[in-house]
Amino acid sequence: MRAGGSAAGARASLPTTPHSPSLVLSSLLSSQRPNQTKPNQTRTSSPICLLSFLIDGRASSEKPSKETRTTTRGRASRLFFYIIHLCCGCGMEEANLQGPSIAPASTSHQDAQDQHQDETPPQEQEQEQISSRYKASEIATRFIEVIDPKSHVDTAAPIDSVKGAVTKFGGILDWREKRKRAHDECDKVQEDVTEHHRRSMEAEAGSAQVLHELRTTTSAADKLRLSLKKAQIEEAQAHQEAELADRRLRELQRGASERAAAKAELEGALADLQAARAELQSREKVCAAAAAEAAAVEARAREAAAESRETGKAVEDLAAELFALKAELESSHAALVEAEEKRLSLALALEQDKSQWQMELEDAQQEAKRLRAELMAACDVEMKAEAASELMANLKAELLACAVEEDDKPTVSSLPMLEKINKELEGVKASVERAKDEARCLRVAAASMGDELAKEKVELAALRRKEALSSASIPSLNYELSRVTSELAAAEAAAKADKDESKMAEQIGEARREAEAAKAKARSAREEVAKAREEAGVAKASVTTMEARLEAVKREILAADTSEEIATASAAAILQESRPSNKSQQSEAAVEGGVTLTVEEYDELSRRARETEEIAGKRVMEAVKLIKEAKDAEVRSLEKLAKQDRQSEQRRQALEAATLEAEEEEFGKLSAERELRQWHAEHDPQRRAAGETESPRAGLAEISVLNDPGAGDGRGNPHILSPRGGYMPRTELMASTAEADARQRKTTFFPRMVMFLARKRAQSWK
Repeated sequence: MRAGGSAAGARASLPTTPHSPSLVLSSLLSSQRPNQTKPNQTRTSSPICLLSFLIDGRASSEKPSKETRTTTRGRASRLFFYIIHLCCGCGMEEANLQGPSIAPASTSHQDAQDQHQDETPPQEQEQEQISSRYKASEIATRFIEVIDPKSHVDTAAPIDSVKGAVTKFGGILDWREKRKRAHDECDKVQEDVTEHHRRSMEAEAGSAQVLHELRTTTSAADKLRLSLKKAQIEEAQAHQEAELADRRLRELQRGASERAAAKAELEGALADLQAARAELQSREKVCAAAAAEAAAVEARAREAAAESRETGKAVEDLAAELFALKAELESSHAALVEAEEKRLSLALALEQDKSQWQMELEDAQQEAKRLRAELMAACDVEMKAEAASELMANLKAELLACAVEEDDKPTVSSLPMLEKINKELEGVKASVERAKDEARCLRVAAASMGDELAKEKVELAALRRKEALSSASIPSLNYELSRVTSELAAAEAAAKADKDESKMAEQIGEARREAEAAKAKARSAREEVAKAREEAGVAKASVTTMEARLEAVKREILAADTSEEIATASAAAILQESRPSNKSQQSEAAVEGGVTLTVEEYDELSRRARETEEIAGKRVMEAVKLIKEAKDAEVRSLEKLAKQDRQSEQRRQALEAATLEAEEEEFGKLSAERELRQWHAEHDPQRRAAGETESPRAGLAEISVLNDPGAGDGRGNPHILSPRGGYMPRTELMASTAEADARQRKTTFFPRMVMFLARKRAQSWK
């Protein structure tokens, strides 16, 4: 007890660092029989106190001398041999438990330990049993590391084996049998460890490969989903860029034919549905006969019982598929409602476009009336121009007569000026003729434009009739869709009531076909809407080009009227200037039929004629430029429309390809998940069986390193030995985790798959 007290005092004066040797010693001391009151406590604690004193002496001396080092080494060697003696005593206890004892000292020591185990609590007995499983070599190695962590060379006489140490310190034991048993046990454990390690590596490799494939498929599906979203965004932008009214009319043009085709497809699907029903009834009769035969035969009944269990699993799978089909049907219903709303909005927009086009048609008619009035005015101007030319000829005759009468009066005449004036008059006549020709051309163009406008009216009436036919066919399609839905609901009810595998499979197949038919109808409806939009765009583009042409013709008519007015004004000015203001002409001018003018008058007339010609030329050039611009705009609009059509077709094809790829990737993902579940189902029983056959061995101990340095029992120190009485093998742990994962995957796989399919379907409808 005195030694125990000195050891306690030594522990109280030790430093409290996590890795100090004193803390190691105190932890080891606390782990050895903490509440023992027997006399052998002094014997057990004395080497520990000696070790504590030795370690404290080393820790306190900063610069140890040679004598101190020698004393320390002597103490360490004595402590080492004493610890070996204690460990050998533990091994002798185990040997005494296994067989008869040879040495009397070991027997007494065994009796003392049995008596102590009877008096101590069960926890302490278990701790003593655990501490008896230390290996002498491990304890010696760890204490040497704690005592002297520096590398040194031991010059003392070595102990060849634990047998020599036991013989030296007392005690006799059959070491050959124990060593042979220990070697056999170690070999067996090593083989088990190797086998388990190999199995775990194979399982981990297989799991890693499957997870890698799953990640690759998931990444590919995400990439395809992103590409699909990008394509949808691009398509939406293209639809926004293209005017909505430009495509509605084209949608309505193609709607009637495609709806008729959809109706024909629906009739074919209904015929297939009736044939499938007849086949289902025949198979039901066959199944009833088979059930009667199975009730008669007992062996078949047993086989049917075995098959019924398998059928239950199949029914569960089919019920999950039916749930997925229900989700798809609901999404198709939602898409149908959305298509109906779009149709109503298109009908309203079409009515608005009709009213707008009617107003534009009335405006075009009024403009045509105005153009006719302008043409009549141009005809009147032509008649006035002819009367003016006749009047000018009469004036020339009068001028000649005046020249003959007044040939005696002196006048200033210039023959070159008269020739120039005559040339200008001829130019004015030519411009009048050109104006007449342009007016005739404009009349012809106006007539052709009127014919084209009449054709557009006829086409508009035909489009209205097609729209009426398509709107009349929509209720019939809705009725057919509601009937197919009711039939699908009846098939689902029959599938729930009937538990036979063949009936369930046929009904689910029928439901799948009906869902596919509904999808095809919705897809055809979307295509009809798209085609009608394209037709509306083409029709509106043609109307726009026609309006541009009509505007160009109007401008040409206006330019011709302007040029005719200019020519008439110039002719009138020349006639006014050529009247007998200068009535004295020379005899040569009278003979040649010329007109005599002053230089100022001639200059003024020339300036006015040039100004009028320049103004007329500018107006004609502006009209021609506007006509060219209108034609260029028409060509650009047509090219842009064709380009948008090509782009929309390419995007539609890309979208279809992306949709097919996404479906293929989804199928591959489902197949991979199914194979993974099958693999788990095949290998989990083997793992459980292997885990049950293997049990932990009691003769092993391991060093546990915990990460809690603040615990009071020395858990944070990695140098403390914490033996365990048993451990769970890695294979059994992996089997339990795999089983839990399989159960969780089984419970969450189908709802996740249904939600995934619903989201994909909603995105495809959008």
